[in-house]
Amino acid sequence: MIKVLTFMISFSYFFGMAFKLLMDLQNDIMGWDEYADLDNLSASQEEDSGTHFTAKYGLGELSTYDSVIVLMYYSFTTLTTVGFGDFAPYSDAERVFISIGLLFGVSIFSYILSDFLEMVTDWLKYTDGKDDELDKFLGLLKAFNKNLSIDLDLKCQIETYFDYRWQHDKNQLVNSDDFSTDFMA
Repeated sequence: MIKVLTFMISFSYFFGMAFKLLMDLQNDIMGWDEYADLDNLSASQEEDSGTHFTAKYGLGELSTYDSVIVLMYYSFTTLTTVGFGDFAPYSDAERVFISIGLLFGVSIFSYILSDFLEMVTDWLKYTDGKDDELDKFLGLLKAFNKNLSIDLDLKCQIETYFDYRWQHDKNQLVNSDDFSTDFMA
């Protein structure tokens, strides 16, 4: 799970920095001023200035650290296909780049979900299909023991301990359904 989290953070960072590189190239090629104040422009002036991500969200006014955080947030919400709607691409180049990023995001999260499903399937395999909670726990211990069977004496000691605890549970009356119906009546 840590590897998956590390991969997603790294991928979000590199995707965000690639998006920043695209925005810088587009600003240089189109001659857009990344510090443009789009809120004070008329509609015709805005079309002429080239509405783009950097100017729309004021990334040029932010520190490098803050712009990295914003771009990582934007790339993470884009790659996970959540897209809260607080940031959006504005130029055609940005839309194409983000569309490709969405395709990568869907494939990456499909892979992650298949790994998660495999972990759940493995866990169910170690429970031996029994509904008893103690058997599930012992099956999980077997899995952590490199799939080696647990010593029979240890298994008997664990079962004896839990049988004793379940028979002498001081909260058994409170936890039973009869208590709640009798108490509430």
